Amino acid sequence: TGSGGIMGNLTAVNVDTATNYGNVELSIAMGYPYIGGCFGTLINSTGSIKNVDNYGALKVPNTSFGNGTPYFGGVIGRMANTKWTIDDCDNYAPFTVKATFASIKSGNMSCIGAIVGGTEGGTFKNCDNYANMTVEGTWGKMTDAKNYGPSVYVGGVVGRISDASAVIENCHNGDVNATTPNTLAVNIKTGGLLFTGGVAGYFAGKTLKNCGNHGNISISGESGSFQDNKSPNKTSVFGGVIGYGTNGDMVISGCTNAHNGDTDDNHITMTINFKANAIDTAADLGCAIFGGVFGLINSAKSATDCSNNCAINATINYNSTEGSLTTLGAFAGKLGVKAVRCSNGALGDISVAGTATANVGVAGLNCSTTTTEDCSNAGDINVSVNNSTNGAIYINGLAWTGTSSANHTNFVNSGNITYTGKAQANAFISGMVYTPSGVLKNCQNKGTITANVNGLACPLKIGGFVRSSSTATYDGCVNSGDIVFKGTSTSAVYIGGLCGDVNGACKFTGAGFVNKGAIKFLGTTTSTGYAGGIAGAATVSMGETDVLQNEGTVTNYDATAALTG
Repeated sequence: TGSGGIMGNLTAVNVDTATNYGNVELSIAMGYPYIGGCFGTLINSTGSIKNVDNYGALKVPNTSFGNGTPYFGGVIGRMANTKWTIDDCDNYAPFTVKATFASIKSGNMSCIGAIVGGTEGGTFKNCDNYANMTVEGTWGKMTDAKNYGPSVYVGGVVGRISDASAVIENCHNGDVNATTPNTLAVNIKTGGLLFTGGVAGYFAGKTLKNCGNHGNISISGESGSFQDNKSPNKTSVFGGVIGYGTNGDMVISGCTNAHNGDTDDNHITMTINFKANAIDTAADLGCAIFGGVFGLINSAKSATDCSNNCAINATINYNSTEGSLTTLGAFAGKLGVKAVRCSNGALGDISVAGTATANVGVAGLNCSTTTTEDCSNAGDINVSVNNSTNGAIYINGLAWTGTSSANHTNFVNSGNITYTGKAQANAFISGMVYTPSGVLKNCQNKGTITANVNGLACPLKIGGFVRSSSTATYDGCVNSGDIVFKGTSTSAVYIGGLCGDVNGACKFTGAGFVNKGAIKFLGTTTSTGYAGGIAGAATVSMGETDVLQNEGTVTNYDATAALTG
C-alpha cells in the first residue's frame, strides 16, 4: 500500500518540479507499507522524477507491524520493478522510523532511505539529504536460524538498489559545509542482517561516482549472523558511503566520507556500539564489517580517488563459537577490488574497544586481499579489544591480507598504531600488511607502533612493515617509525623494523629495505623476547640481503629477555 505527501501510487507520469511541505505519519499497522514523503510507490517501468523536494517530516512512531516488507523513503517509498531516473531530488525534513516487526519472516526485507527506501534499479543523480535520519526498532527474532528475520537496509540516500545497471552519481548525505552536520542514527535489533551506508545500504549497480557522506553516523544495536549456500557473505555491514556493494562491472570513483569543517564541533564521526550473534553455530559466523567509506565491496571493476576523513569510534561485542573475523577499516572494511589513489586522512582516526570471542582485524586502509597503488593512511589506530577463547587481533596500517599475493606500490602509512588489549590466540601488529607474499615497492611506514599490554598470554609480533615476512619481495621500502613494546607478557614477544619474525625466503631487490626507526623493547616477558633492527627472529633464510640495511637503534630494558636480531 503506497502512501505519500503528494501521491500514494504514481504510474506512467513524469514529474518535473514538485514540493511537499506536509508531514507524513504512519501510526497503524500495515502488512506492506510503502511510505514516502512525496510519493509512496512508483509503479511504471520507466519514468523521470526531477526537481522534487520534501520539507515535510516523515514519522513512523512506535508502530507494531505484522509480517511484511516495509519501505520508507524521505521522497519516495518504493520504486517497484522500475528503472526510473531520479534527478535533483532532495530531502530537507527529519526522517524518523520507530517500529517493531515481531513476526516478520526470514527472507523478507525492510528498505529505508532519506530519498528512496528501495528499488530494483534506476539512475540517481544530484540527490541530497540534508536532514537528520533516525531508524529504531526490532525486526524479527534472534534465536531461530531457520526463521532468522529480515535483512534491513538503511541509506542516507537510498536503502537498497539491486539491479546491475543502476547508477548513483553526485548524491550525498549531508552538507559538506554545514556548520552543524546532520546525523544518520540507526539503533536496530534484528534476527537477520543490517546493511547501513551514508549513501546506500546495499548497491549492486554499475556506476558509483562522486558520492559522499558529510554527516555523522551512529550505529548501535544487535544483529544475527548466519550462512547458507546462496550467498558468500552473511554478516552485517556498515560503511560511510556504501554498506555492501557487489557487481563485477561496478566502477567506483570520487567517493568521500568527510566534512569541510576545521573545528572539533563540525568534524564528523562514525560511532559504533554493536553486537553480532552467531545464531547458527555450524557456520563461521558472529561477525560484522565496518568501513569509513565502504563496508564491504564484494566485487567491482575498479575503485579510484576515494577517501575517508571521518573519525571512527567503535565499541564491539561479537559472540561467535567459530573462527570468524570481524573487520574494521578506516577506509574500507573489505574492498574486493584494486584501490588506486585511495586514502584515509589525518582526521580519520579509528578507535576500537570491546570484546570478541573470535578474531578481530583493524586496518588504516582496508581489511582485505587487494592490490593498492598510490594509497595512504594518515589516521591513528587505537585498539583495546579483549579477545576471549581463541580470539586473535590483527592490526595493520594498510591492510589485513593473510598470505595474499597482492602487490602494493607507493603506499605510505603515517598514522600511529597503539594496542592495549588482551588477545588469547595471537597479537599481530604492523605498519603495512599481515603476511604478504606479493611485491611491496616504494612503500613507507612513518608511524610509531606501540603495544602496551598487561599480562598478555599469547605470542606478540610487531613489525614496521609486516607481522611475519614469508615470501614477499621488497623494493625501495623504508620504515622510519619506532617499534615499541611496553608492559608485561607471559608469552614470546617479537619486534623488528621490517617484521616480528621471518618464516619464509623473502626477497630484497632494487633499493631493497631500510629500517631507520628505533626498536624499543621496554617491557618484560617471562618467556623469550626477540628484538632486531630488521627482524626479531628468523627461522629460515632471509634470501638475498645485500640491499637490506638497519640504521635504527635497538634498545632492550629487559635483562631476562634473550635479544635476537
